[in-house]
Amino acid sequence: HSSSYGSISVHINWVEKILLRADSEKNTSFERARKFQ
Repeated sequence: HSSSYGSISVHINWVEKILLRADSEKNTSFERARKFQ
């Protein structure tokens, strides 16, 4: 049971990394668009 719980936590970390990366990319593109205005 502990091993499956560990893989679940790893999966959650992986999803959080993807969401954070998407968030930062969205923020950088937003900043870039704001600079061009």
